[in-house]
Amino acid sequence: MNFEITDHIQLSIKNLKDNLNNDYNFSPVATEKEVENFEKRFSIIIPEDFRWFLLNIANGVESSDPMQYDLFQKIDFSDYYFEEDMHNPSLPFKLTRSFNYHHDEFEDFNNGTIHLAGYGCGCYSFLVINGEEYGNIWTDNYASNSEVYPEKTAHRKRMKFYEWLSQEVEQAVHRKRNYEKENHGKIQKEKKLVMNYSPHKSAYLASKTDNKSKLFYSLFSQEIVKATLLIVHGMQEHSGRYAEIAEYFANHGIAVLTYDHLGHGKSVKEKKDIGFFQLEKPDERLVADAELMADHLAEQYPDVPHFILGHSMGSFITRCLLQKASAKFSGAIITGTGGPLPGIDILRGYLSLANAIAPRHRTFLNSVFTNVNNKHFKKDKDFGATSWLSINPKNRTAFEQDELCGIPFTHNAFYTLFTVYKRATARDWASSISPSFPLLFVSGQNDPIGDFSKGVIYTVDHLKADGFQDVSTKIYPNMRHEILNEEIREEVLNEIYKWILKHCK
Repeated sequence: MNFEITDHIQLSIKNLKDNLNNDYNFSPVATEKEVENFEKRFSIIIPEDFRWFLLNIANGVESSDPMQYDLFQKIDFSDYYFEEDMHNPSLPFKLTRSFNYHHDEFEDFNNGTIHLAGYGCGCYSFLVINGEEYGNIWTDNYASNSEVYPEKTAHRKRMKFYEWLSQEVEQAVHRKRNYEKENHGKIQKEKKLVMNYSPHKSAYLASKTDNKSKLFYSLFSQEIVKATLLIVHGMQEHSGRYAEIAEYFANHGIAVLTYDHLGHGKSVKEKKDIGFFQLEKPDERLVADAELMADHLAEQYPDVPHFILGHSMGSFITRCLLQKASAKFSGAIITGTGGPLPGIDILRGYLSLANAIAPRHRTFLNSVFTNVNNKHFKKDKDFGATSWLSINPKNRTAFEQDELCGIPFTHNAFYTLFTVYKRATARDWASSISPSFPLLFVSGQNDPIGDFSKGVIYTVDHLKADGFQDVSTKIYPNMRHEILNEEIREEVLNEIYKWILKHCK
Protein backbone atom coordinates (compact mmCIF):
# COMPACT_ATOMS: atom_id res chain seq x y z
CA MET A 1 0.00 0.00 0.00
CA ASN A 2 1.32 3.44 -1.00
CA PHE A 3 2.33 5.36 2.15
CA GLU A 4 1.21 8.66 0.59
CA ILE A 5 -2.28 7.25 0.26
CA THR A 6 -2.42 5.88 3.81
CA ASP A 7 -1.14 9.22 5.12
CA HIS A 8 -3.82 10.97 3.09
CA ILE A 9 -6.50 8.76 4.67
CA GLN A 10 -5.05 9.28 8.16
CA LEU A 11 -5.16 13.07 7.69
CA SER A 12 -8.81 12.84 6.63
CA ILE A 13 -9.64 10.82 9.74
CA LYS A 14 -7.74 13.28 11.95
CA ASN A 15 -9.71 16.14 10.38
CA LEU A 16 -12.92 14.24 11.04
CA LYS A 17 -12.10 13.46 14.68
CA ASP A 18 -10.77 16.95 15.42
CA ASN A 19 -13.86 18.70 14.10
CA LEU A 20 -16.70 16.18 14.06
CA ASN A 21 -15.82 13.69 16.76
CA ASN A 22 -19.31 13.77 18.30
CA ASP A 23 -21.10 13.74 14.96
CA TYR A 24 -19.96 10.38 13.56
CA ASN A 25 -19.39 6.85 14.84
CA PHE A 26 -16.82 4.44 13.40
CA SER A 27 -18.13 0.94 12.81
CA PRO A 28 -15.76 -1.94 13.69
CA VAL A 29 -13.20 -2.80 11.02
CA ALA A 30 -13.84 -5.64 8.61
CA THR A 31 -11.82 -8.81 9.05
CA GLU A 32 -9.35 -10.11 6.48
CA LYS A 33 -11.43 -13.26 6.16
CA GLU A 34 -14.66 -11.31 5.48
CA VAL A 35 -13.02 -9.30 2.73
CA GLU A 36 -11.29 -12.31 1.17
CA ASN A 37 -14.50 -14.36 1.16
CA PHE A 38 -16.34 -11.45 -0.47
CA GLU A 39 -13.64 -11.14 -3.14
CA LYS A 40 -13.66 -14.88 -3.77
CA ARG A 41 -17.45 -15.05 -3.92
CA PHE A 42 -17.70 -12.40 -6.64
CA SER A 43 -14.33 -13.01 -8.32
CA ILE A 44 -13.20 -9.41 -7.77
CA ILE A 45 -10.47 -7.55 -5.90
CA ILE A 46 -11.48 -4.59 -3.75
CA PRO A 47 -9.46 -1.43 -4.64
CA GLU A 48 -6.39 -1.15 -2.44
CA ASP A 49 -7.16 2.19 -0.75
CA PHE A 50 -10.70 1.14 0.15
CA ARG A 51 -9.52 -2.29 1.32
CA TRP A 52 -6.92 -0.69 3.60
CA PHE A 53 -9.55 1.59 5.10
CA LEU A 54 -11.94 -1.30 5.78
CA LEU A 55 -9.24 -3.37 7.50
CA ASN A 56 -7.51 -0.59 9.43
CA ILE A 57 -9.96 2.26 10.07
CA ALA A 58 -13.63 1.23 9.92
CA ASN A 59 -16.29 -0.61 7.95
CA GLY A 60 -18.56 2.41 7.74
CA VAL A 61 -18.67 5.88 9.29
CA GLU A 62 -22.19 6.47 10.54
CA SER A 63 -23.85 9.71 11.63
CA SER A 64 -24.78 9.90 15.31
CA ASP A 65 -27.77 12.03 14.25
CA PRO A 66 -30.37 9.80 12.54
CA MET A 67 -31.59 12.80 10.54
CA GLN A 68 -28.16 13.27 8.93
CA TYR A 69 -26.65 11.04 6.26
CA ASP A 70 -23.84 8.62 7.07
CA LEU A 71 -20.39 9.56 5.75
CA PHE A 72 -20.39 6.12 4.21
CA GLN A 73 -22.43 3.08 5.04
CA LYS A 74 -21.37 -0.22 6.53
CA ILE A 75 -21.02 -3.12 4.10
CA ASP A 76 -22.63 -6.39 5.13
CA PHE A 77 -20.06 -8.77 3.65
CA SER A 78 -21.76 -11.90 5.01
CA ASP A 79 -25.20 -11.13 3.53
CA TYR A 80 -24.47 -8.74 0.68
CA TYR A 81 -27.65 -7.75 -1.20
CA PHE A 82 -27.55 -8.16 -4.97
CA GLU A 83 -29.60 -9.64 -7.79
CA GLU A 84 -28.45 -11.67 -10.77
CA ASP A 85 -28.62 -8.69 -13.11
CA MET A 86 -28.64 -5.77 -10.64
CA HIS A 87 -26.03 -4.61 -8.10
CA ASN A 88 -24.00 -7.71 -8.93
CA PRO A 89 -20.27 -7.23 -8.15
CA SER A 90 -19.39 -10.15 -10.45
CA LEU A 91 -20.56 -8.26 -13.54
CA PRO A 92 -18.57 -5.32 -14.97
CA PHE A 93 -19.64 -1.70 -14.60
CA LYS A 94 -20.64 -0.62 -18.12
CA LEU A 95 -20.33 3.15 -18.14
CA THR A 96 -17.21 5.06 -19.16
CA ARG A 97 -18.82 8.49 -19.53
CA SER A 98 -21.60 10.50 -17.91
CA PHE A 99 -25.08 9.14 -18.48
CA ASN A 100 -28.37 11.11 -18.57
CA TYR A 101 -31.63 9.37 -17.73
CA HIS A 102 -33.64 11.58 -20.09
CA HIS A 103 -31.33 11.77 -23.12
CA ASP A 104 -29.39 8.50 -23.19
CA GLU A 105 -30.61 4.98 -23.76
CA PHE A 106 -30.89 3.28 -20.39
CA GLU A 107 -28.00 1.06 -19.38
CA ASP A 108 -27.79 -1.17 -16.35
CA PHE A 109 -24.97 0.64 -14.57
CA ASN A 110 -25.49 -0.79 -11.06
CA ASN A 111 -23.36 -3.88 -11.58
CA GLY A 112 -19.70 -4.00 -10.59
CA THR A 113 -20.09 -1.41 -7.83
CA ILE A 114 -20.24 -1.04 -4.06
CA HIS A 115 -22.67 1.49 -2.59
CA LEU A 116 -20.85 4.02 -0.41
CA ALA A 117 -23.20 6.81 0.68
CA GLY A 118 -26.76 7.96 0.08
CA TYR A 119 -27.86 11.60 0.01
CA GLY A 120 -31.65 11.23 -0.17
CA CYS A 121 -34.19 11.16 -3.05
CA GLY A 122 -32.37 8.26 -4.71
CA CYS A 123 -28.99 10.06 -4.97
CA TYR A 124 -25.88 8.14 -3.93
CA SER A 125 -22.16 7.64 -4.57
CA PHE A 126 -20.57 4.30 -5.34
CA LEU A 127 -17.16 2.72 -5.90
CA VAL A 128 -16.48 0.76 -9.09
CA ILE A 129 -14.91 -2.62 -8.28
CA ASN A 130 -15.30 -4.36 -11.64
CA GLY A 131 -14.83 -2.93 -15.13
CA GLU A 132 -12.91 -0.26 -17.00
CA GLU A 133 -13.65 2.37 -14.32
CA TYR A 134 -12.17 0.15 -11.58
CA GLY A 135 -11.26 2.06 -8.41
CA ASN A 136 -13.12 5.24 -9.41
CA ILE A 137 -15.97 6.95 -7.57
CA TRP A 138 -19.21 7.67 -9.43
CA THR A 139 -22.41 9.42 -8.34
CA ASP A 140 -26.04 8.83 -9.34
CA ASN A 141 -27.58 12.29 -8.99
CA TYR A 142 -31.00 11.45 -10.42
CA ALA A 143 -32.92 13.91 -8.22
CA SER A 144 -30.89 17.03 -9.09
CA ASN A 145 -29.79 16.68 -12.71
CA SER A 146 -30.86 13.16 -13.78
CA GLU A 147 -27.24 12.17 -14.37
CA VAL A 148 -24.82 9.44 -13.42
CA TYR A 149 -21.26 10.74 -13.62
CA PRO A 150 -17.68 10.09 -12.46
CA GLU A 151 -16.41 12.21 -9.57
CA LYS A 152 -13.31 14.22 -10.48
CA THR A 153 -10.50 15.89 -8.57
CA ALA A 154 -9.54 19.56 -8.90
CA HIS A 155 -7.13 18.44 -11.65
CA ARG A 156 -10.05 16.84 -13.58
CA LYS A 157 -8.79 13.32 -12.94
CA ARG A 158 -11.01 10.44 -11.90
CA MET A 159 -11.46 10.45 -8.12
CA LYS A 160 -10.31 7.49 -6.02
CA PHE A 161 -11.78 6.43 -2.70
CA TYR A 162 -9.15 8.17 -0.55
CA GLU A 163 -9.68 11.43 -2.45
CA TRP A 164 -13.45 11.13 -2.20
CA LEU A 165 -13.19 10.47 1.55
CA SER A 166 -11.11 13.62 2.01
CA GLN A 167 -13.65 15.64 0.03
CA GLU A 168 -16.59 14.27 2.03
CA VAL A 169 -14.90 15.06 5.36
CA GLU A 170 -13.98 18.58 4.28
CA GLN A 171 -17.53 19.24 3.12
CA ALA A 172 -18.97 17.91 6.39
CA VAL A 173 -16.63 20.14 8.42
CA HIS A 174 -17.52 23.13 6.23
CA ARG A 175 -21.25 22.49 6.68
CA LYS A 176 -20.91 22.32 10.45
CA ARG A 177 -18.89 25.54 10.67
CA ASN A 178 -21.42 27.38 8.53
CA TYR A 179 -24.26 26.02 10.63
CA GLU A 180 -22.59 27.13 13.86
CA LYS A 181 -21.90 30.56 12.40
CA GLU A 182 -25.47 31.06 11.19
CA ASN A 183 -27.06 29.67 14.35
CA HIS A 184 -24.88 31.16 17.05
CA GLY A 185 -26.74 31.01 20.35
CA LYS A 186 -29.22 28.42 19.10
CA ILE A 187 -26.97 25.35 18.95
CA GLN A 188 -27.89 23.95 22.36
CA LYS A 189 -31.58 24.26 21.59
CA GLU A 190 -31.09 22.49 18.26
CA LYS A 191 -29.15 19.68 19.93
CA LYS A 192 -32.03 19.11 22.33
CA LEU A 193 -34.41 18.86 19.40
CA VAL A 194 -32.16 16.35 17.63
CA MET A 195 -32.31 14.08 20.67
CA ASN A 196 -36.03 13.65 20.04
CA TYR A 197 -35.49 11.89 16.73
CA SER A 198 -36.03 8.17 16.89
CA PRO A 199 -33.52 5.62 15.60
CA HIS A 200 -34.56 3.98 12.36
CA LYS A 201 -33.21 1.49 9.88
CA SER A 202 -33.91 0.83 6.23
CA ALA A 203 -33.63 -2.45 4.35
CA TYR A 204 -35.22 -4.62 1.65
CA LEU A 205 -37.64 -7.50 2.16
CA ALA A 206 -38.21 -10.18 -0.46
CA SER A 207 -41.77 -10.59 -1.67
CA LYS A 208 -43.45 -13.93 -1.02
CA THR A 209 -45.29 -13.80 -4.35
CA ASP A 210 -42.28 -12.92 -6.51
CA ASN A 211 -38.79 -14.16 -5.66
CA LYS A 212 -37.17 -11.64 -8.01
CA SER A 213 -38.37 -8.43 -6.35
CA LYS A 214 -37.65 -6.83 -3.00
CA LEU A 215 -39.55 -4.08 -1.21
CA PHE A 216 -37.78 -1.16 0.42
CA TYR A 217 -38.90 -0.39 3.98
CA SER A 218 -37.91 1.70 7.00
CA LEU A 219 -38.54 0.90 10.65
CA PHE A 220 -38.77 3.70 13.22
CA SER A 221 -38.76 2.90 16.94
CA GLN A 222 -37.61 3.82 20.43
CA GLU A 223 -36.46 1.45 23.17
CA ILE A 224 -39.93 1.23 24.74
CA VAL A 225 -42.68 0.23 22.30
CA LYS A 226 -46.34 0.07 23.30
CA ALA A 227 -47.84 -0.53 19.85
CA THR A 228 -46.92 -0.76 16.17
CA LEU A 229 -48.23 1.10 13.12
CA LEU A 230 -47.87 0.03 9.49
CA ILE A 231 -48.22 2.96 7.06
CA VAL A 232 -49.42 2.15 3.52
CA HIS A 233 -48.73 5.10 1.19
CA GLY A 234 -50.65 6.41 -1.82
CA MET A 235 -50.21 6.48 -5.60
CA GLN A 236 -47.32 8.26 -7.32
CA GLU A 237 -45.44 8.88 -4.07
CA HIS A 238 -43.13 6.94 -1.74
CA SER A 239 -42.61 6.02 1.90
CA GLY A 240 -39.93 8.67 2.43
CA ARG A 241 -42.68 11.30 2.53
CA TYR A 242 -43.92 9.71 5.76
CA ALA A 243 -40.62 9.85 7.66
CA GLU A 244 -41.60 12.81 9.84
CA ILE A 245 -44.98 11.24 10.57
CA ALA A 246 -43.22 8.01 11.53
CA GLU A 247 -40.86 10.00 13.77
CA TYR A 248 -43.83 11.56 15.53
CA PHE A 249 -45.40 8.23 16.42
CA ALA A 250 -42.07 6.56 17.23
CA ASN A 251 -41.28 9.33 19.69
CA HIS A 252 -44.60 8.53 21.36
CA GLY A 253 -43.72 4.85 21.79
CA ILE A 254 -45.30 3.47 18.62
CA ALA A 255 -42.94 1.56 16.32
CA VAL A 256 -43.67 2.48 12.70
CA LEU A 257 -42.89 0.63 9.48
CA THR A 258 -43.17 2.45 6.16
CA TYR A 259 -42.48 0.80 2.80
CA ASP A 260 -42.50 1.48 -0.93
CA HIS A 261 -45.09 -0.34 -3.01
CA LEU A 262 -44.12 -2.31 -6.08
CA GLY A 263 -43.56 0.25 -8.84
CA HIS A 264 -42.82 3.06 -6.39
CA GLY A 265 -39.84 4.72 -4.73
CA LYS A 266 -36.85 2.56 -3.91
CA SER A 267 -38.67 -0.72 -4.56
CA VAL A 268 -38.08 -0.32 -8.30
CA LYS A 269 -35.03 -1.81 -10.00
CA GLU A 270 -34.94 0.81 -12.73
CA LYS A 271 -36.45 4.29 -12.88
CA LYS A 272 -38.49 3.29 -15.94
CA ASP A 273 -40.41 0.81 -13.73
CA ILE A 274 -41.89 3.56 -11.55
CA GLY A 275 -45.63 3.61 -12.23
CA PHE A 276 -45.81 -0.03 -13.37
CA PHE A 277 -46.80 -2.93 -11.09
CA GLN A 278 -46.79 -6.37 -12.72
CA LEU A 279 -48.80 -8.25 -15.35
CA GLU A 280 -50.13 -11.15 -13.28
CA LYS A 281 -52.73 -10.28 -10.61
CA PRO A 282 -51.15 -6.95 -9.59
CA ASP A 283 -54.05 -6.07 -7.26
CA GLU A 284 -53.55 -9.25 -5.24
CA ARG A 285 -49.81 -8.56 -5.15
CA LEU A 286 -50.28 -5.12 -3.55
CA VAL A 287 -52.50 -6.57 -0.84
CA ALA A 288 -50.12 -9.50 -0.26
CA ASP A 289 -47.18 -7.10 0.06
CA ALA A 290 -49.03 -5.08 2.70
CA GLU A 291 -49.71 -8.27 4.64
CA LEU A 292 -46.04 -9.27 4.29
CA MET A 293 -44.97 -5.98 5.84
CA ALA A 294 -47.57 -6.29 8.60
CA ASP A 295 -46.25 -9.74 9.48
CA HIS A 296 -42.66 -8.52 9.43
CA LEU A 297 -43.47 -5.66 11.80
CA ALA A 298 -45.43 -7.95 14.12
CA GLU A 299 -42.48 -10.35 14.27
CA GLN A 300 -40.29 -7.55 15.62
CA TYR A 301 -42.80 -6.67 18.36
CA PRO A 302 -44.99 -9.74 19.00
CA ASP A 303 -46.34 -8.66 22.40
CA VAL A 304 -47.96 -5.31 21.57
CA PRO A 305 -51.12 -4.27 19.66
CA HIS A 306 -50.73 -3.72 15.92
CA PHE A 307 -52.41 -0.98 13.89
CA ILE A 308 -52.44 -0.07 10.20
CA LEU A 309 -52.83 3.32 8.49
CA GLY A 310 -53.62 3.49 4.79
CA HIS A 311 -53.68 6.72 2.79
CA SER A 312 -55.33 7.28 -0.61
CA MET A 313 -54.47 4.27 -2.80
CA GLY A 314 -53.03 2.83 0.40
CA SER A 315 -56.44 3.23 2.06
CA PHE A 316 -58.01 0.97 -0.57
CA ILE A 317 -55.19 -1.57 -0.26
CA THR A 318 -55.70 -1.49 3.51
CA ARG A 319 -59.44 -2.02 3.21
CA CYS A 320 -58.79 -5.04 0.95
CA LEU A 321 -56.25 -6.41 3.42
CA LEU A 322 -58.74 -6.08 6.27
CA GLN A 323 -61.16 -8.27 4.30
CA LYS A 324 -58.78 -11.22 4.75
CA ALA A 325 -56.60 -10.35 7.74
CA SER A 326 -58.34 -7.93 10.11
CA ALA A 327 -57.59 -10.30 13.00
CA LYS A 328 -53.92 -9.31 12.73
CA PHE A 329 -54.71 -5.74 13.78
CA SER A 330 -56.18 -3.98 16.80
CA GLY A 331 -57.57 -1.23 14.59
CA ALA A 332 -57.17 0.65 11.32
CA ILE A 333 -56.87 4.33 10.39
CA ILE A 334 -58.19 5.15 6.91
CA THR A 335 -57.19 8.53 5.41
CA GLY A 336 -57.83 10.07 2.00
CA THR A 337 -60.32 7.36 1.07
CA GLY A 338 -63.55 7.40 -0.93
CA GLY A 339 -66.84 5.68 -1.60
CA PRO A 340 -68.17 3.84 -4.67
CA LEU A 341 -67.19 5.40 -8.00
CA PRO A 342 -69.92 5.67 -10.67
CA GLY A 343 -68.88 4.13 -13.98
CA ILE A 344 -65.98 2.18 -12.50
CA ASP A 345 -66.93 -1.01 -14.39
CA ILE A 346 -66.76 0.79 -17.75
CA LEU A 347 -63.43 2.34 -16.77
CA ARG A 348 -62.01 -1.00 -15.67
CA GLY A 349 -63.22 -2.62 -18.89
CA TYR A 350 -61.29 -0.10 -20.96
CA LEU A 351 -58.21 -0.38 -18.74
CA SER A 352 -58.30 -4.18 -18.83
CA LEU A 353 -58.03 -4.06 -22.62
CA ALA A 354 -55.39 -1.30 -22.55
CA ASN A 355 -53.39 -3.25 -19.98
CA ALA A 356 -53.45 -6.33 -22.21
CA ILE A 357 -52.30 -4.39 -25.29
CA ALA A 358 -49.88 -1.79 -23.88
CA PRO A 359 -49.38 -2.29 -20.13
CA ARG A 360 -46.37 0.05 -19.87
CA HIS A 361 -47.86 2.92 -21.86
CA ARG A 362 -48.27 6.06 -19.73
CA THR A 363 -51.88 6.84 -20.40
CA PHE A 364 -53.78 10.09 -21.01
CA LEU A 365 -55.74 9.20 -17.86
CA ASN A 366 -53.00 10.87 -15.84
CA SER A 367 -54.05 14.30 -17.09
CA VAL A 368 -57.75 13.38 -16.86
CA PHE A 369 -57.24 12.27 -13.25
CA THR A 370 -55.53 15.56 -12.39
CA ASN A 371 -58.11 17.72 -14.18
CA VAL A 372 -61.08 15.99 -12.56
CA ASN A 373 -59.59 16.34 -9.08
CA ASN A 374 -58.65 19.97 -9.71
CA LYS A 375 -61.87 21.28 -11.23
CA HIS A 376 -63.12 22.77 -7.94
CA PHE A 377 -59.89 24.64 -7.24
CA LYS A 378 -59.28 26.55 -10.48
CA LYS A 379 -60.11 29.88 -8.84
CA ASP A 380 -57.27 29.49 -6.33
CA LYS A 381 -54.74 32.33 -6.60
CA ASP A 382 -51.90 29.81 -6.58
CA PHE A 383 -53.72 27.18 -8.68
CA GLY A 384 -51.52 24.43 -10.06
CA ALA A 385 -51.45 20.74 -10.96
CA THR A 386 -51.25 19.71 -7.28
CA SER A 387 -53.88 22.11 -5.90
CA TRP A 388 -56.21 19.19 -5.15
CA LEU A 389 -53.56 17.48 -3.04
CA SER A 390 -53.17 20.07 -0.33
CA ILE A 391 -54.00 23.58 0.78
CA ASN A 392 -50.48 23.76 2.21
CA PRO A 393 -48.20 25.38 -0.44
CA LYS A 394 -45.01 24.01 1.15
CA ASN A 395 -46.35 20.47 0.92
CA ARG A 396 -47.34 20.94 -2.72
CA THR A 397 -43.93 22.36 -3.61
CA ALA A 398 -42.20 19.46 -1.84
CA PHE A 399 -44.29 16.97 -3.83
CA GLU A 400 -43.60 18.73 -7.13
CA GLN A 401 -39.85 18.86 -6.50
CA ASP A 402 -39.59 15.23 -5.37
CA GLU A 403 -38.23 13.19 -8.30
CA LEU A 404 -39.97 10.08 -6.97
CA CYS A 405 -43.41 11.72 -6.86
CA GLY A 406 -45.97 12.47 -9.53
CA ILE A 407 -44.49 10.14 -12.15
CA PRO A 408 -47.36 9.26 -14.55
CA PHE A 409 -49.07 5.91 -14.10
CA THR A 410 -49.10 3.27 -16.83
CA HIS A 411 -52.20 1.45 -18.09
CA ASN A 412 -51.16 -1.39 -15.80
CA ALA A 413 -51.03 0.85 -12.74
CA PHE A 414 -54.41 2.49 -13.36
CA TYR A 415 -56.01 -0.90 -14.03
CA THR A 416 -54.58 -2.13 -10.73
CA LEU A 417 -55.67 0.99 -8.85
CA PHE A 418 -59.28 0.80 -9.99
CA THR A 419 -59.43 -2.96 -9.43
CA VAL A 420 -58.37 -2.45 -5.82
CA TYR A 421 -60.71 0.55 -5.57
CA LYS A 422 -63.70 -1.52 -6.67
CA ARG A 423 -62.96 -4.31 -4.19
CA ALA A 424 -62.47 -1.83 -1.36
CA THR A 425 -65.66 0.14 -1.97
CA ALA A 426 -68.13 -2.63 -2.80
CA ARG A 427 -71.32 -2.46 -0.74
CA ASP A 428 -70.30 -5.58 1.20
CA TRP A 429 -66.56 -4.79 1.37
CA ALA A 430 -66.50 -5.18 5.17
CA SER A 431 -68.71 -8.27 5.44
CA SER A 432 -65.81 -10.51 6.48
CA ILE A 433 -64.61 -8.08 9.19
CA SER A 434 -65.82 -8.41 12.78
CA PRO A 435 -68.39 -5.70 13.67
CA SER A 436 -66.34 -4.97 16.79
CA PHE A 437 -63.22 -4.06 14.78
CA PRO A 438 -62.16 -0.43 15.47
CA LEU A 439 -61.96 1.92 12.46
CA LEU A 440 -61.01 5.60 12.31
CA PHE A 441 -61.72 7.54 9.11
CA VAL A 442 -59.80 10.82 8.72
CA SER A 443 -60.38 13.17 5.81
CA GLY A 444 -60.17 16.73 4.60
CA GLN A 445 -63.56 18.25 3.90
CA ASN A 446 -62.38 19.34 0.44
CA ASP A 447 -60.74 16.07 -0.59
CA PRO A 448 -61.96 15.22 -4.12
CA ILE A 449 -61.02 11.54 -3.68
CA GLY A 450 -63.60 11.39 -0.88
CA ASP A 451 -66.07 13.36 -3.02
CA PHE A 452 -65.68 16.31 -0.66
CA SER A 453 -66.37 14.10 2.39
CA LYS A 454 -69.54 12.55 0.89
CA GLY A 455 -67.74 9.28 0.08
CA VAL A 456 -66.33 9.02 3.60
CA ILE A 457 -69.69 9.71 5.22
CA TYR A 458 -71.35 7.17 2.90
CA THR A 459 -68.79 4.52 3.88
CA VAL A 460 -69.11 5.18 7.61
CA ASP A 461 -72.92 5.30 7.53
CA HIS A 462 -73.10 1.93 5.81
CA LEU A 463 -70.64 0.39 8.27
CA LYS A 464 -72.79 1.55 11.17
CA ALA A 465 -75.91 0.29 9.41
CA ASP A 466 -74.19 -3.09 9.10
CA GLY A 467 -73.68 -3.23 12.87
CA PHE A 468 -70.12 -1.94 13.28
CA GLN A 469 -69.81 -0.71 16.85
CA ASP A 470 -66.52 1.22 16.88
CA VAL A 471 -66.33 3.46 13.82
CA SER A 472 -65.10 7.04 14.28
CA THR A 473 -64.90 9.87 11.78
CA LYS A 474 -62.81 13.04 11.81
CA ILE A 475 -63.36 15.45 8.91
CA TYR A 476 -61.31 18.65 8.94
CA PRO A 477 -62.97 21.76 7.44
CA ASN A 478 -61.34 23.27 4.32
CA MET A 479 -58.54 20.67 4.24
CA ARG A 480 -57.81 18.66 1.10
CA HIS A 481 -56.51 15.20 0.13
CA GLU A 482 -53.21 14.97 2.01
CA ILE A 483 -54.66 15.50 5.45
CA LEU A 484 -51.46 14.15 7.03
CA ASN A 485 -49.40 16.93 5.41
CA GLU A 486 -51.60 19.99 5.90
CA GLU A 487 -50.50 22.82 8.19
CA ILE A 488 -52.70 21.33 10.93
CA ARG A 489 -50.74 18.07 10.72
CA GLU A 490 -49.77 18.03 14.39
CA GLU A 491 -53.42 18.31 15.39
CA VAL A 492 -54.31 15.45 13.03
CA LEU A 493 -51.48 13.21 14.23
CA ASN A 494 -52.37 13.89 17.86
CA GLU A 495 -55.96 12.85 17.16
CA ILE A 496 -54.75 9.60 15.60
CA TYR A 497 -52.31 9.00 18.46
CA LYS A 498 -55.05 9.41 21.08
CA TRP A 499 -57.26 7.01 19.14
CA ILE A 500 -54.48 4.41 19.02
CA LEU A 501 -53.82 4.78 22.75
CA LYS A 502 -57.51 4.30 23.48
CA HIS A 503 -57.51 1.05 21.52
CA CYS A 504 -54.31 -0.29 23.06
CA LYS A 505 -56.19 -1.08 26.24
